[in-house]
Amino acid sequence: MNKLTIKTLIPVAMMGLCLVAGPGYAAGAADQGHDHHDHATQETGGLVLNEGERWATDAALREGMERVRASFAEVLPAYQRGEFSHEAATDTARAIDDHVAFLVENCKLEPAADAVLHVLVAELLQGTATLRKAPASPEGLPRIHGVLRDYPRYFDHTGWEGPTD
Repeated sequence: MNKLTIKTLIPVAMMGLCLVAGPGYAAGAADQGHDHHDHATQETGGLVLNEGERWATDAALREGMERVRASFAEVLPAYQRGEFSHEAATDTARAIDDHVAFLVENCKLEPAADAVLHVLVAELLQGTATLRKAPASPEGLPRIHGVLRDYPRYFDHTGWEGPTD
């Protein structure tokens, strides 16, 4: 029988969070263009700013997100060319899950900022779950891209160079 460790439990626990946070994220993302975004997403549990400002980050969050970005950037050209293999998708999903586990284990944010981060983490994990099943799906790598695009809108990460639209 396999021994359960924190590294194996975090992805499983975070997948449960996906079921809870996913609808809130969608509501928050749909409301991005409106001035009342902060109030609307607070009611839905989605992405919110810190009284109109981005949330502070810590070194672990910045490192984890930079690792996610690097894994994404490495495979994006193959995905765009339609040459993203199932093996590459599985490897990318595993790497991103490991990066997420790192930041979840090491990141120490205030509770409100942590709640916002968990919405993004849930989206990342939904993206990696889809990558494993259907590498070319618009719900896999594009979902991860969306998180990388949204992350600097909500978190103050000096020097962040995320993907462009």
